[in-house]
Amino acid sequence: MKKFKGALVIANIFWVIGLIFILDKGDNNEFYDFLQNLNEVRGSFINNSQPVDLTQYMKVQEDEKTFISDEEVETLTTLKMINKKDEQKLISHKGAKEDISYVFEILKYSYGPYEYFGGDKVFNVIEEDILNKLSYEEKITKDKIKDLLVEGLEPVINDGHFRIGIRFLNNSRNLISALSREYYFMKENEKVYTFVDNEKYYLEEIDGSKDIQKYLKASIDEKGKLVYVIGELLNNTEALITREISLVNKNNDIITKEITLKANYMNNKNGILAYEEYDIDGIPVLDVSSMNLKSTTDESLYTFIDSGKKYENEEIIIIDLRGNNGGSESYGKEWIKNYLGNELKITRSTIQKRSKINILASINNYEKMEGKLINQEEHLKAMKEDFEKGNYGTWYSSYDEGKFIENDNLIFVLIDQDVASAGEGFVDRLRYIENVVFIGGNTRGCYLVPNNYTYQLPNSKLDLGFGEGVFIGAEGENLDAEGFKPDIWIDSADALNATVKLIKNYKLD
Repeated sequence: MKKFKGALVIANIFWVIGLIFILDKGDNNEFYDFLQNLNEVRGSFINNSQPVDLTQYMKVQEDEKTFISDEEVETLTTLKMINKKDEQKLISHKGAKEDISYVFEILKYSYGPYEYFGGDKVFNVIEEDILNKLSYEEKITKDKIKDLLVEGLEPVINDGHFRIGIRFLNNSRNLISALSREYYFMKENEKVYTFVDNEKYYLEEIDGSKDIQKYLKASIDEKGKLVYVIGELLNNTEALITREISLVNKNNDIITKEITLKANYMNNKNGILAYEEYDIDGIPVLDVSSMNLKSTTDESLYTFIDSGKKYENEEIIIIDLRGNNGGSESYGKEWIKNYLGNELKITRSTIQKRSKINILASINNYEKMEGKLINQEEHLKAMKEDFEKGNYGTWYSSYDEGKFIENDNLIFVLIDQDVASAGEGFVDRLRYIENVVFIGGNTRGCYLVPNNYTYQLPNSKLDLGFGEGVFIGAEGENLDAEGFKPDIWIDSADALNATVKLIKNYKLD
């Protein structure tokens, strides 16, 4: 089988001179045209991206080293188990106010996007409002404090990692891909058509709008052929939505049809290993279900890293990331380094706050982690030294500019709503490589804030989870709650089967 770069060039040449077939490849020029367009659009976007300036959000708090004692830091970063009786325990007004004050102190001195989301001007108002509402409460429980914090902070913070108790703060913002497979559409010049009762009809309007392109998404039919469907992002509280489409035939007869777009939910996978590999009809499948080792005996992600070298000359591979809700970005970075033979740079602006609180929280987090991360012991030693020497209250920043990297092979990447955090970091990096096609649903959108830690309030024992930095990528804006969209939209549960059918239909293997 020829390398894909050569096939794309051949496809382009024969498209220009109007031939239908590409040598021995049959009619798979349809796929090559799609791939060529995808590479051109993504390559242009990547090569023209610039890191955004985040320095305005790197405010140094002058009283960083004195605002809170080491004993208080230890209390806030040491997690204690609580039982059902503790959950219902009444908390005094004094204790509740102290907990609320601690929340906003930790945010101010530790939370990476504190200034990004408005700083004192915004958060002081929220704190005052919560304390005012608290004064009217006769019986205060852990849940009441949680509800007041969610109500106050949710409108301001769009951060997929931010957690109050078990409540992720931007759940109400989350978008999920939805599509209809009632009609498959094909392109014909600037128009798209389908068949109704074996008669050809062109799509004219969707819900009265002629801007149909924003709804058209590439997909795969039951035979593995590239088609287009109607899709969009819905709020994840909606299971489905209906749209009315207007179709017209060659005689200008207009018919309307109501279609239903169904939400594309997660394809949950449970396994004892973070990485497994197998093949389907000779096509290697790299199943990466986590970016964390799942136990002290799990070494599979090191096998994953090595597979980058193993498959560097493989003409087609499938990387299945469905269900991968994150861990450490190091594994994905190392895999790409092995695959390409060089380290990959991506367009990203990064700022990270090293505070007294998050250094100690990080130490606690690393010491209790079951599956070890790359260079974990070195990181742990460095953080302990920073804490002992008082090396905190500072910011670190980096600004990188990435370029689209040539790649002769073809990589299909399966994604869904449960791909988050470091899983999305891997998706982000793979976008910088030529001939990579993402199939399934959009990722969760949980990528803005790195290095997330857990804190526990002393009186209510309510725990909070959030991080110390800010990532902004090539888009130049926060993608949390929206995530990365697929190139080919399909129900995530069907993504693997559909991808294999696509490969077979276009004789890519």
